Amino acid sequence: MSTPLKTFVEQLLTRYGALVDQVTDDALEVLFPPGLAGQLGVGELERFYFPEVSQEKALPTSMLAAAHPSARVVSYQSELLDTLGGLLVGDGPVAVAALAEPLPVKRLDPSRDIERALALQNAVIRGQQQEPAILPYLIVHFKYTALSDERHEGMLSVAIDEHTQHVVEGLSDLLPQLTLLPELPEDTRGGDVEQAYMRARKAAQTLIHDGLADFIKSMNRRLNRDLQRVTEYYRMLQQEIEAAIRRKNLTGEAQEREQSRIRATEIELERKIRDLQTKYDLTVRVEAVGVLRLFLPVMLLSLTVLRRKWAVPLALAWNPLLRALERVTCVGCFRPSRKIFICDEQRHTVGPECFQPCPACQHPCCRACAPAGCPHCHGAT
Repeated sequence: MSTPLKTFVEQLLTRYGALVDQVTDDALEVLFPPGLAGQLGVGELERFYFPEVSQEKALPTSMLAAAHPSARVVSYQSELLDTLGGLLVGDGPVAVAALAEPLPVKRLDPSRDIERALALQNAVIRGQQQEPAILPYLIVHFKYTALSDERHEGMLSVAIDEHTQHVVEGLSDLLPQLTLLPELPEDTRGGDVEQAYMRARKAAQTLIHDGLADFIKSMNRRLNRDLQRVTEYYRMLQQEIEAAIRRKNLTGEAQEREQSRIRATEIELERKIRDLQTKYDLTVRVEAVGVLRLFLPVMLLSLTVLRRKWAVPLALAWNPLLRALERVTCVGCFRPSRKIFICDEQRHTVGPECFQPCPACQHPCCRACAPAGCPHCHGAT
């Protein structure tokens, strides 16, 4: 989910033992433990300003710094943010932790707990087994920057169960409340870290696309406005030239000269349109600023799902922090979904939005199998 920069910094510093006081809506006063202050290269008492809180009215960074010489202005380009990312990453590429006090896990009531988390739309459950386990969750904090004629920045966190490869909503929000230790419990189950990270990036892309919807809508509105203005201007010039030809009753070389001006105007219009499209072209940069592998005790539920003649294994985990079974992740859009279809081509688990009938042939089309179009009639979906 998306996390404001001020909230991210406040939660992270509190997690590492700093005393954080909100002095205004856009400012924090922080008392650092001596060790943490040395690690971050800051004083033991600092005040941080966050211009993004009042982005529409905020002063430029230089003016804000001049107005508050003792304050540190924190933005998405700040060196401080990169240094804070080091707290999450640690000395290695991925920080590893477990709960200081392991929580008990409950035995599941299959009919009740499964019904809350999973509703198969075209398959049935034919076997189930549950057992306690300790699983790794990969929690990745991303920073993203959208560049067009304007700039939009944000942060979000994605948690992936490395064993089941499902996106786990709400887990990253609980991190500031947890007491963690770097020592790992015994008998942990391994997971595919690389695959989990790739899935976290794909899930982040979906969340970023959702979060940028208003930004993109506003950008397109400005683009269409500017396209209309420049088109109307050059069309008016062409109409004036055509009117002059009719009014002066031009013929021969004089008429050709004016026609050449019309063609030149059309070429200039096309160039202006290309310039505007380049100006409003959207680029989104995504960067991981912190990665944590969190080992949690869970009740692991292994299901056998039948779709026609195929038996599809499906695993879900119940963890004591969220106190619910995780939902299956749609591999078409990488959103968790309670309603799940099993596709016939590759047995993908997909949600309703990614398993729509083809408009041409009406055959159900799995977006994970064929993101560009229907594989049956080769039509666009």
